[in-house]
Amino acid sequence: MSRLKSDIGADGAQTGQIVTASTLRRSEELFTAIWTRVRQLPPEAADAALYFGSTIFALLTFGISSIAIYRWWGEMAALPYLIATIASAWMVIRPPRRRSALRIAIVMLVFVTAVLIPLLAQIVDQAGSLGTIAHAQPEVLAIEAAGSRLITGKALYPVIHSAGAGLASSSSVPITNAFFPYLPGMALFGIGSALIHKPAALGDPRLGFVLITLIATILAIIWRPRTKRSPMLAFQAMAILPTAALPLVTGGDDIPVVALMALGIVLLARQRWGWSGIVLGLAAILKFTAWPLVIIAGFVLAVRNGWRAGLKLALPALTIMTWTLGREVIHNLSALVNNVIKFPAGIASLKSPAASPLPGHILDSIWRGYPKIAFAIGIAIGIATLVLIIYRTPKVHTGASWLSALVLFIAILIAPATRVGYLLYPVDLAAWAWVLTTTGDPLKPNLGKGLVGGRHLLQTMSAKGYRDLQTILTHRSGKATSAVKPVLRQDIPNAATE
Repeated sequence: MSRLKSDIGADGAQTGQIVTASTLRRSEELFTAIWTRVRQLPPEAADAALYFGSTIFALLTFGISSIAIYRWWGEMAALPYLIATIASAWMVIRPPRRRSALRIAIVMLVFVTAVLIPLLAQIVDQAGSLGTIAHAQPEVLAIEAAGSRLITGKALYPVIHSAGAGLASSSSVPITNAFFPYLPGMALFGIGSALIHKPAALGDPRLGFVLITLIATILAIIWRPRTKRSPMLAFQAMAILPTAALPLVTGGDDIPVVALMALGIVLLARQRWGWSGIVLGLAAILKFTAWPLVIIAGFVLAVRNGWRAGLKLALPALTIMTWTLGREVIHNLSALVNNVIKFPAGIASLKSPAASPLPGHILDSIWRGYPKIAFAIGIAIGIATLVLIIYRTPKVHTGASWLSALVLFIAILIAPATRVGYLLYPVDLAAWAWVLTTTGDPLKPNLGKGLVGGRHLLQTMSAKGYRDLQTILTHRSGKATSAVKPVLRQDIPNAATE
């Protein structure tokens, strides 16, 4: 009986090992073949795929969006994206001589027709709309109102009353004075509307958003360390693709923030710690979404290059943040917390309009105590990130970019009040990390190595399971089952050698 059990154990171990190893080996070979073929494609093929996806997005926005200005943008942008798709695909089929020049021409065409012209049209229409939100998102008017309060010496953050919870914003009567969910630096974009009355269109905050975005992005492209990867993808993500084009036309307050974050990453790559701290500090006084990068970059720099280098980045960033926030913290702390923390988190008396059906919002709608759980999860993710940096210190610029993209992606998914549009942060940070990554960078996504590691891990786990089975059978039979041992020694990598 014990001999029969031993034979069964040996056959099961060998069969399971062969199936697991062969299946994972085929998957690895298939992925490697596909990835090699994809890498051999010209960059115009990637452009064609991105523009085609953008065309589909614009058409879906035009067809199913419940926001009128979104539908209008989708109608305007679909044709430019489609033309860019066809032109890029034609360049793959019939490669021209001046490929780089034609790629740049296509990018400029899309930027002018899908971003700049729609933006200017909406700004002109908004100037004659008497303060409605028919041609701008509510955040544009909220920033304008904050800029007006700033230059008149009034409190920057309004008091959110419980009575405001029953108010609703319509396309003609928005509650733009009831909240300001940004840090004080964002109010600077609203000063123009309070100072420039004729023509009123010149004071629209969206002009400032586009200007800062273009300046920061162009400087990041010029100053970036030279790698084998073109910065075209980064510029597309920052100004061309729907993740940037739609916000720039309709609202756009997130785009200059992520553009400054990208410039700060490039300065990190050039080892300009102090200048990087200044730029990241400027991003951090606009929105809290820049804070994870400031913290992660400073921590990575301190761990990898020493605390002096970390201080060179942290001191200018903290100085700018403290000087900007200090007045509000001292004189208007309660309103600051209600506007900047509770309102975006969906726990203030006035509910945030950010209600995309992401996991966090869905859980918040069915679980009353979810915001506290989400806060605890966020703290745990932050601690885990810092521990990861200590035990596997990445390169400063690429590692900070990848980790910040991951942290922001998870935070957006679990936030009680969030929007799908916030995903532009992890998308743009990942694009810049990809552009700046060189061969051998740690924390660089490598699915091929991931499959190999996964195969070895499963094999090691299988080996452990077979050894446990061998121990049980040996204990019951009173003698060792030698049939299993050769299989384990010969076919399964030893965990100690991996």
